[in-house]
Amino acid sequence: VFRNNFSWSWSRRGTFEQCKRKYWLNYYGYWGGWSRDSPPRQRALYVQKNLTTKPMWLGNCVHDAAEWALVALGRGQFVDCDEMVSRVLIRAKRDITSSESGDNLRDPKRKCGFQEHYYSSEKTIEWGQTLGEIERQVRNLYTNPIFCRMFHVPERLREVEVLHQEQLAGFPVYVKLDALMDDGAGGLVIIDWKTGKSHDGDVVARQLGVYGLYARDILGVPANKLKMVHVNLRENQFVTHEMTEDMLSEAATTVESSATAMKSLASPENEAEESDFPRLPVGDKACTFCSFRRDCGRE
Repeated sequence: VFRNNFSWSWSRRGTFEQCKRKYWLNYYGYWGGWSRDSPPRQRALYVQKNLTTKPMWLGNCVHDAAEWALVALGRGQFVDCDEMVSRVLIRAKRDITSSESGDNLRDPKRKCGFQEHYYSSEKTIEWGQTLGEIERQVRNLYTNPIFCRMFHVPERLREVEVLHQEQLAGFPVYVKLDALMDDGAGGLVIIDWKTGKSHDGDVVARQLGVYGLYARDILGVPANKLKMVHVNLRENQFVTHEMTEDMLSEAATTVESSATAMKSLASPENEAEESDFPRLPVGDKACTFCSFRRDCGRE
């Protein structure tokens, strides 16, 4: 039987902290909605769970470009910048067409669907600026010193976008690193691509700390042999974080306290009641961009 088992992740933590009702809808309410004959509300929640927004989608497109380039590199193939831009824009335009036609309503998991379409009867949205920004950031990727360095030492690539579920701080945790490399001196470098307009440095460091916990506890690399590189592709800049045992202890505390709070609102079988997860107050700006705002009556 396909069960809804609990597993902590950095994104799950963010949803839980932002809005408890959104958390329930995203991790419990939608369950079973992938079936065509599921109850209407479950199906609608499954569709809404899989919606994206322009900024989120832009980030996914750029992340995919990095992944495609590095996976090809690991196979001894080089995909040049112009070819990658072409590939990404073809995929992007296909996503837009899919959402405009409503294909995502039939296959929400595999077909791209935008909130901008789902919550509006107007399908003629301006995409030129977003497509231009995708191209600009992909070109930034190819000129970024970190990415260029990776291309010069392909033999050091260890992982590219590999999803793991591991026991960390006593809980099952999902971890997926954008890229992981050997540093050539017995240590590891974790690379994280960012594409948004603003990122809180402390929050990024906390997220990277969880990745460091995985590197230490699962891969067996001590804190003093770990480096984390946060690459901002919008500004084509990067920041290197040296990992410490204190940072890893803080990361373990974050996982433990967050997962404990989540599990306290669910049964041992990981079932949860919607009424235990309150909505945000009417007028909260977070509701404006929530993919579940129709279900909550916050359209």
